[in-house]
Formats: sequence, C-alpha cells, structure tokens
Amino acid sequence: RAVGGVLARTLPRGSRCVVGVLERCEETAEVLSHFAPWFEMSCGKHLNANPHSSALSEDARREILRQNAAEVAAYKAANILLDAQLNVTRTARARSQTLR
Repeated sequence: RAVGGVLARTLPRGSRCVVGVLERCEETAEVLSHFAPWFEMSCGKHLNANPHSSALSEDARREILRQNAAEVAAYKAANILLDAQLNVTRTARARSQTLR
C-alpha cells in the first residue's frame, strides 16, 4: 500500500540524517550538538492532547490503525539510528577528552 511505500523510501534516507526522538529530547540535543553544533535545541515540556476529540467512524479507526503500523516501524528505526548516533557522539567526545 501507499503507506508501506512511503516507509520503504523514508527509512533508508533516515540513515543519512541526524535523527531525533521527542521522548529522548536530551539525547537528541546531545547528538545534534555533535553533528550540527550551530543548531540550538531546547527541551521543554510538550503536550499532545486534543480536548475537542470526538468519536471516530469505524473506517477512520481502521485507517488510523493501518497508518499507525507504519509510524511504529519508523519510530523503532528512528530509535535505533539515534542510539547509533549517540554512540558516535559519545565515542568522539571521549576520544577528544583523552587527547587533551
């Protein structure tokens, strides 16, 4: 389906990007400061709530679940990439401190 195609094109591109995960804001900021030191990031409180939500139709519920499967796969891949980038960041920092 279309969602799977988008996911298949997105995941390989992610390996060439600095990846961030909202729930891991501090670690994302650490990686960004290593790979893009000019980029400033602040980790404040984020709320994701909709006080105006209403009941969904069965078709809408099925479509959300279908698309959510692709989102979950992308989220897992983003966490794996962030872990790898965090490892690179911390290794480089440790090496630079050893050379001082």
